[in-house]
Amino acid sequence: GFNQKTLAELDKIQDKEHLSPYSPYLLYVVKANAYLGLGAVSKAQEELEEALQSYPNAVALHSFIAKVYSSNNEIQKAIFHYQKVLELNPNINNAEQIRQQIELLKSSQ
Repeated sequence: GFNQKTLAELDKIQDKEHLSPYSPYLLYVVKANAYLGLGAVSKAQEELEEALQSYPNAVALHSFIAKVYSSNNEIQKAIFHYQKVLELNPNINNAEQIRQQIELLKSSQ
């Protein structure tokens, strides 16, 4: 599995676009998953927020970070990112589930 050494190696990769031209934010997702695996939720959130600075229209990033915020009981942030998913891609295949998740989160406040 992932450990601190793996994360250190990932940090050495500077040219993220060259690493993955089709999904340049993939490295951020891999690192965020690694942090989640280590129980470092806030570090995972930092990675994803950093990725969103560079790729603000990446639906997959908004979806992922919404789940992370939701699992960490950060309801407002989760709702914001779920709404962003629907705003960026209103016809996404799981749009109805996302709407239900938003309603569920709102009702839990």
